[in-house]
Amino acid sequence: MVNDKVSAAAEEIISILIAEDCRTKNRIHLIDLLKQVPSRYQLVNVVAHRAREIAADADEQGYPLNDKPVSIAIREIAEGKVDLSVPEQH
Repeated sequence: MVNDKVSAAAEEIISILIAEDCRTKNRIHLIDLLKQVPSRYQLVNVVAHRAREIAADADEQGYPLNDKPVSIAIREIAEGKVDLSVPEQH
């Protein structure tokens, strides 16, 4: 039951994320994203983490974003620009 809820939530989030880029005619398909990230659950986490980094960097450096951080993160992941390695824990 928990897996079903996680899967449903991940599917909904991914649909929303993909729809964000539809308005700019840069449609990114889920299949393309899953080539970079092996699971939908991990994809949602990677997108969220990268979007927070993008927003924080823009805020710290004082520059405006021309697009939503989530949309930027999705494009970066689809283009293979995001390091997906797991950081070592100390």
